[in-house]
Amino acid sequence: MEILITGGAGFIGRYVCENLIARGHSVVVYDIKKPAFEGVVYCRGDMRDAGGLWNCIEQADAVMHLAGCLGTSETIDEPRVPALVNILGSLSLFEACRKFNKSACYIGV
Repeated sequence: MEILITGGAGFIGRYVCENLIARGHSVVVYDIKKPAFEGVVYCRGDMRDAGGLWNCIEQADAVMHLAGCLGTSETIDEPRVPALVNILGSLSLFEACRKFNKSACYIGV
């Protein structure tokens, strides 16, 4: 099964990806940063880019949504960015899952 992991290059995402690979799944990581580990297909993208997200999700069998902006001092000073990533990015992802009839799992980070 091919599984798309949003935020797969992050702390939690890395362990999810490694576990899925160990179980024989193909993993595609959709993230703004390249994963620091091997064995995945990297699809560079930002959750605010619905078109890029839709291009990567079309071939996946399932989706695990781990991407998000964490509450740091930068997000307190500029709350628009995490709102766009966390709320609108998630909405774009769920719309794509519905359009392409994909199973999705949301894990709030």
